[in-house]
Amino acid sequence: MLEKPSDKTATDDARARPSLPPVAPDEPHTLDLGKLELVQRWSQYAAAVVLVVFVVLFVAGSILLNKQIDQIRANDLKIKSQGLEIKANEDKIKTLDKEIATGKTAMKSVVYPNANLLDTKQADQVKQFVESSIDQGDGEKKIAARVYIQIGDEAQRARAAEVVRLLQKRGYIVPGIENVGSKARIPDHSQLRYYQSDSIAQADTKDIITTLREVNIPIQLPDAPNTSSNVRPRHYELWFGKDF
Repeated sequence: MLEKPSDKTATDDARARPSLPPVAPDEPHTLDLGKLELVQRWSQYAAAVVLVVFVVLFVAGSILLNKQIDQIRANDLKIKSQGLEIKANEDKIKTLDKEIATGKTAMKSVVYPNANLLDTKQADQVKQFVESSIDQGDGEKKIAARVYIQIGDEAQRARAAEVVRLLQKRGYIVPGIENVGSKARIPDHSQLRYYQSDSIAQADTKDIITTLREVNIPIQLPDAPNTSSNVRPRHYELWFGKDF
């Protein structure tokens, strides 16, 4: 049979348990305005710092972008300049090619005077090439004598070619045969035209006329030389007339 605890024991137990604090009635929460103000101030500082960083990055980016744009423009100008240089070099190459072609035509005309028919433009180019290639050296005695041959009809070319070879054997430079029948007045009788009247020119003209007369080709010599300031010494023109 269980024993019922005594009232004393119950009283001791009640004393041994700690007492709970009294529950206070509901009170309204209060805000710490100081902390809120501090947080707000730091938020403003952070926003200002972010704005400054953004502005710095934006300015730096703008400067870098402008530098890149300037570099691109500089590269464009450089490319354009190089393009102009390339174009100028191409023009020089074309000019050299033309000069080389003219030189080949001149040499071919000298070696094979009856091989090709020279038109007016080619004949002028050959004449300019030959004249620019002649070295005047120490004076008129050193410059080579040139004889340019003009015919008025293609039927005269074969015989004129024989004259070319004959004069070449005498040491004259004879740059081909030009048909001038369509652009110039052909004389009735063959002529040797000259531009100087000094002793060298007199010796040259006498030698040319004598050489041709030896093969039964009569040549007339004008009473006076042609006048031209652009003709170099020892330049002669052999115009075969209608009687050639």
